[in-house]
Amino acid sequence: MKNLDISDNKNFKNFLILIFSLLPVSIILGNAVMEINIILIIFSFIVFIFSNKKLIKNIKNEKLLHLLLIFWAYLILNSFFGIDFTNSIKRNFLFIKFILLIFSFKYLLLHFDILRKIIFSWTMILLIVCIDVFFEFIFGFNILGFESSMKNERIVSFFKDELIVGSFLFAFLFIIIGSLIFDNRIKIAFLITFVVSLAIILTGERSIVIKLLFSFLIFIFFVQNNLKIKFISIFLLFLSVIALLNLDTLKVRFVDQVKKDLNFNHNDIKHNLLKTKYLNQSVFSYEIFKNNIFFGVGNKNYHKACMNLKDISEDELIKEMFVHCYTHPHQVYYEFISEHGILGTLIILGIIFKLLFDKDNRPLLKENRKLILIFKIYCLSSIIPIVPTGSFFSSSQLFLFFLNYSFYQVYIFKKNQK
Repeated sequence: MKNLDISDNKNFKNFLILIFSLLPVSIILGNAVMEINIILIIFSFIVFIFSNKKLIKNIKNEKLLHLLLIFWAYLILNSFFGIDFTNSIKRNFLFIKFILLIFSFKYLLLHFDILRKIIFSWTMILLIVCIDVFFEFIFGFNILGFESSMKNERIVSFFKDELIVGSFLFAFLFIIIGSLIFDNRIKIAFLITFVVSLAIILTGERSIVIKLLFSFLIFIFFVQNNLKIKFISIFLLFLSVIALLNLDTLKVRFVDQVKKDLNFNHNDIKHNLLKTKYLNQSVFSYEIFKNNIFFGVGNKNYHKACMNLKDISEDELIKEMFVHCYTHPHQVYYEFISEHGILGTLIILGIIFKLLFDKDNRPLLKENRKLILIFKIYCLSSIIPIVPTGSFFSSSQLFLFFLNYSFYQVYIFKKNQK
């Protein structure tokens, strides 16, 4: 029986444009809608490769696939070393969808020549969200009437009751400006960068603003070639930060509250840390790590292990403060050492390093490598130390990480084909 080739099917192409274009909207609508959208993309990819079976052989031979499968195998193994196998195995087994997602982007966007249309759609959606952020910053509520639970401090925008709009904007920023720069639309890229960055700062999400500044420094020092433009960029960045911090609302959020949080009034360092939001998880993570040095307590088991400290810890202060255990440790390295231990953390970081920097996993031409770096900036910012983060292995965080990594792969593939 002859295989059905859908490579030139207009209806299939239009369907792909729709489901890819709606990805940012699906994130806004919630995890359930986002998961449905991801499944539709993956299912479309599977249909496509089985209609064009030569691609299956190509994909099987890719070193990228082998590396990602090793990552998946490690996560499955981690479930067996954890304190709650059932809790870990669900999250670890479903890592397979992110592997499929990377190849879905890599092959579907380029084969059907829909990349520019998707970037245009995402740009329009991001600009609408930015306008909504500006509106809420001025009037105290968003276009739909949603109000933040931390009014005058944080912006909620279309996310209704989740304070993550800054994280959302940041996740798409470098995908869009990287794509625009590759198409030599430099002025539009600069304008989009300015508008989205301003919106991110106004959201009041301090950790995202730190990541944004870190990302701009990477861009200035490692992507930009012109020395004069480097100095001008650093000066303008510094000037912009100073000017924005003079706004009363932002000054309270980024300066006064940080001073208050770090105003330690006790001589004992551990006591001070345990009284400080998010930083207290570093102490709990270390306590968990001491009892599970090599492989940790297993993915998604941080909270259970943290609550157990009230019974197993020899430190009376830890027993007293266990009520401050969160569902996850709010920092990627705390999560790694507590849930994966030394060996697991080294495996994870080693694989991430290979994914981002391996010589077999970069453009063939040297002149393209600096530009390709733009698509790695979000991934690099996701693993900087100290700055509070979401759970790295949560579905939403992994999706945004591999979304950016997928575009890194898309543009490597695109440049190498040329």
